[in-house]
Formats: sequence, structure tokens, C-alpha cells
Amino acid sequence: MFLPIWVIDWCVLVYTDLQELADHTHEANVQHEVLDGMFTFYDSTKAKLNIYQVASVTFDLLLLLVLGSYLIVLFSFLVITTRGLDDLISLFRRPPSRKVKTA
Repeated sequence: MFLPIWVIDWCVLVYTDLQELADHTHEANVQHEVLDGMFTFYDSTKAKLNIYQVASVTFDLLLLLVLGSYLIVLFSFLVITTRGLDDLISLFRRPPSRKVKTA
């Protein structure tokens, strides 16, 4: 069985990389230091997963609907009592165009 030349080159490259790594790994030192501050660093040897049961979003949407309806009714009531029904209706009409008519 014959291998293509690129496979042999790749194997030689991996082998030389592993040899080079083995030559220099004895120089590496592991240091554990406690860092005081607002950051927390975690190593990859321990992990903790927290799962919390939370309420559904239905209550939030219902509260939003009730509060929004209340504010719309309050706004409409205040505009009608202070300015009148015509001003409330005119808030939702399209403003007149600014085109100047020439005679």
C-alpha cells in the first residue's frame, strides 16, 4: 500500500512538532495564584451548571397589556377633559401638506 507524498509530509511534520514540544515542555511551570478583585477565573477542571425554574412570560405579557390599556385610557380621558374630543381625534389625523398652492 502506497501513501501519497502529502500524507507522508504531514506525518513527518506532526512527528517533528511533537518532538519539539516534548523538548520544551519540561520548561513549563504551573503556578496557582489567588487574584483578589472583582474577576473570578475558573479552570477547566471544574464546572458547575446552575438551572433555575422561572415563571412563564404569560404574567409579564398580561401585566403589560393591563398597564398599557390603563395608560391609553388615562391619556384619552385627560385629553378629552382638558382639550376636548376633537383634539384627541386630531392627534391621529394626517397633518395638512405644506405645499403652497399657486394661483
